[in-house]
Amino acid sequence: LPNGGPLVFAQWLHRATVAVVLLFAVWAVLRVRKVARAHAAARPLLIPAYAMIGGFVAQATIGMVMVLTARPAVLATMHNAVAAFTWLSALSLAVLARRLPIDL
Repeated sequence: LPNGGPLVFAQWLHRATVAVVLLFAVWAVLRVRKVARAHAAARPLLIPAYAMIGGFVAQATIGMVMVLTARPAVLATMHNAVAAFTWLSALSLAVLARRLPIDL
């Protein structure tokens, strides 16, 4: 268990929250894939769905490298930039899904 004060706790809380959100993201991608197979109108949803998962993978990779290399500023900046990309991908997926003429 983490033992190092509130900052260490915040880091572990961050990781735990991301793990839960990742489960929802994977569920969303699997759902989009299923619907896209059944309805051609849902195929454009695959782009933001895969971008969102790719963003999560990039985030995890950059985060691990940050931990291993004493958190250089350039990696912290990349981590935040990829977080914004991942968030925009998820938002795009939600907006496009809402506008589809089919029931997801």
